[in-house]
Formats: sequence, C-alpha cells, structure tokens
Amino acid sequence: GPNGSISPSGSVSANHFSTPSFHFTPSTGYHIDSVIVDGTSQAVDTSYTFASIDANHTIRVTFAINAYIIVASSGPNGSISPSGSVSVNHFSTPKFTFTPETGYHVDSVIVDGTSQAVDTSYTFASIASGHTIRVTFAINTYIIAATAGPKGSISPSGNFVATYGSTPSFTIQADADYHVDSLRVDAPLQLERETPS
Repeated sequence: GPNGSISPSGSVSANHFSTPSFHFTPSTGYHIDSVIVDGTSQAVDTSYTFASIDANHTIRVTFAINAYIIVASSGPNGSISPSGSVSVNHFSTPKFTFTPETGYHVDSVIVDGTSQAVDTSYTFASIASGHTIRVTFAINTYIIAATAGPKGSISPSGNFVATYGSTPSFTIQADADYHVDSLRVDAPLQLERETPS
C-alpha cells in the first residue's frame, strides 16, 4: 500500500523449494500495519520468508501513520483545550489553547519540562514523538496608589498591591484641628466634609 515499500516487489519468480524473503520499509512517520499472505493476515514484522515454495503466492503489506500521545494538563483556575491524553499523528501541528478563569491569567507554560513564552496558546511544530504540556494560572493583581495631602494621613499608603476580588480598606486620619476636605478615587472627586468640633 502507500507510504512504504516491499522488496522485491511486483511479479517475482521463485524456484520450487526456495525460501524467498520479502522486506518491508515504511516511509518516515509510518509503520507496518498489516502483512497479508494469500489473503490471510500474518504477524506484523519487518520481513516475511516463505517456507519451501511449491505453489504461486501473493503477499501484500500496508502501512499506517504513527500516532503519539500528548499529555495536556492545567493547574486550578483555568483550563487547557484539548486536555488529557491527546492522540496526534506524525508530522501534525496540534494547537493547545489556554483559558484563565475571570480574574486570573496564564502564569506559566511548560512543555516537556521546559518553560515556554507565556501566551494564550501553544502549537507544536511537526510532531515526531510524544510530549507533555502543562499550563498554570495566577490571580490578577492591581496597584492602588494611596497618597494624602499635608495635615493628615492615609493607611496603608504608597503603592498597595490588591488581588482580584479583594476588598482593601484604607483609613484616613486628619491631624488635630484639621478635617478631611476631599477624597479622590480614580479621578472623580468625592467630597466627604466634616464639621470641625
């Protein structure tokens, strides 16, 4: 069949009582799938030898493409698709897509134990063996820049790191004989005026 060869091939003349051998050679990326002698399947091997020829015979070999397993897994808070033990053919270029849950991002992509550039997907180039791929996810973090004008303070102050979904609180304290005059959050002005005691 296609994707391989048998040698010798065609109509081969063999003498009575001879033991001719036929050798099978798959193309790169293929393997011997079946050996059929006189219409009967034989054990698959790289060659077949007739025992003491005393009649005409037929022999046919077929080939199939190699398949490999890519084990795809992900950490919590996201997914990889496809996942699990994924069968792929020789020379194929399978693509794996990563989807973080809301509030998370792709943190690492590890292929065959080696870290790769972090992206939303990974494509294998011309598969010729089995592989592993694992993706992990991390929660998003944000910076809250907290500052206070003179005669008072805000706590915590400076660049405060907050994680997705958290509800950080800030304490605002005016110095003695002063009161909070204005509170500005993300540019819009929100006034919280207090009457001095």
